[in-house]
Amino acid sequence: MNSLLDFIALIGRALLGACSSAGKLTLFALSGISHIVRPPFYGRMFLRAFVEIG
Repeated sequence: MNSLLDFIALIGRALLGACSSAGKLTLFALSGISHIVRPPFYGRMFLRAFVEIG
C-alpha cells in the first residue's frame, strides 16, 4: 500500500514540475511578445532582421 502511494506522489511531483515549467515558458513568451509591440518600435529594423534571419 505504501509503495502505491509513493508511486502516486512521484507522478504528482512530475506533473506539478511539468506545469511549473510550462507556466514559466508561457510567461517568458508573453514577455517577449509584449516587448515587440512596446514603443519605440523600429519596424524597418524588425523587418530587416526578420528577413535576414528567415
